[in-house]
Amino acid sequence: MHDAGQAISGLLQKERGGPRDDAGRFASAKPTEEQPAPPVEATERPVETQESPDDNLEFDDGQSTGADNNQPDIDMPKSWSSSDRDEWSKLTPEAKAIVQRREQQREAGMSKLASQLKAKETEVAKVLEQIETERKQLASQAGRYASEAVRKFQSEFGDVKDPGQLAATDPARFLRYQAAQMAVGQAVQEAQQYEQQQAEEFSKAMLEFRKTENEKVAERLKLDTPEKRQAFETRIIKAAESDGIPISRLQQYTAEELAIYDDALKYRAAIAKRAEKEKAVKQPPKVVRPGSPSASPAKEQQEASVMKNLRQTGTIDAAAAAFKLRLGGR
Repeated sequence: MHDAGQAISGLLQKERGGPRDDAGRFASAKPTEEQPAPPVEATERPVETQESPDDNLEFDDGQSTGADNNQPDIDMPKSWSSSDRDEWSKLTPEAKAIVQRREQQREAGMSKLASQLKAKETEVAKVLEQIETERKQLASQAGRYASEAVRKFQSEFGDVKDPGQLAATDPARFLRYQAAQMAVGQAVQEAQQYEQQQAEEFSKAMLEFRKTENEKVAERLKLDTPEKRQAFETRIIKAAESDGIPISRLQQYTAEELAIYDDALKYRAAIAKRAEKEKAVKQPPKVVRPGSPSASPAKEQQEASVMKNLRQTGTIDAAAAAFKLRLGGR
C-alpha cells in the first residue's frame, strides 16, 4: 500500500514539474524519507442535484389534452346577450379567458367612473350645503334683528289700538310710537335687502364657477368650436332630464363630473347601439314561384286600391273585387 502511494505521488510530482526545494528549484524526482507522500486525492463524485419544487410544475401552453378538456367552461360575460351564446360557444377556452378578462376590466373601469362621479357629487354637495348653511345663518341673524324690533314694538305699544287717539291723549308716547314703528319698518327692509344681496352674490359666484368649469371641460374634451360646445351641452341636459337630475344640480357639476358623466353616456349609447343591432333581423328574400312573373308596379297599386276600398266600405262588391284580384283576375 505504501508503494502504491509513492507511485501515485511520483506521478503527481511529474505532472507538476517534479519536486521543488524551499528555494523553488526542482529537486530530485526520488522522494526522501523526510518528505512524506501526499495523500491520495479522492476522485470527485458527480454532485447529485436536488429537484427544485418548481421543476415538477407543469405549465399549460394551450396545447395540453386529456384532463384539461374536463375543465369547467367559462361563463359568458353578463354584458353579452343571449343571442351571443352561439358565438361564445365557438370560442376556444383561451379566447374566452381573454374576452372575460377584458369584460371584467371594462366593468371595473365603469364602476370606478361611477364611484368617482359619486364621490365628486358628495364633495360638491357638502360644499354647497355648507354655503347654504352659512347663508341661512346670516339671514337668520338679519331676521332675528327684524324680529327683535317687532318684539320690542309689541311689548311697548301692543296695547295701542287707535294711533289717532294716542296722539290726542298722549302726544309724547305717540312720538315714541312713530319712532318704533319706523324702526320696525327699517329692520324688515334691511333683512329683505340682505337676503336679496346674498341671493345675488350666490348667483354671481355660481356663474363664475360655471364659466370656469365649462372652460375646463371644453379643454379636456377638446370642444374647440361653439358647435361642439352646444352639442355637448344639449346632450348633457337632455340626458340629465331623462335621468331625473335637476338642472339646478347639473349646473353645480364640476368639469371632472361632467367628463365622467359624458363617458357614462357614451358607454350607455354604445351598449344601446349594440343591442339594437342584435335585435335587427334580416328580412328573408321574397320567394317567387317558378314561372310566375313578379308583380308590376301598376298591379301592386291596383291591389292596394282594391284592398283599401274593401277596408273602407266592407261591401260585397268590394269583397268580390278583392277575391277576384287574388285569383289573378279570372
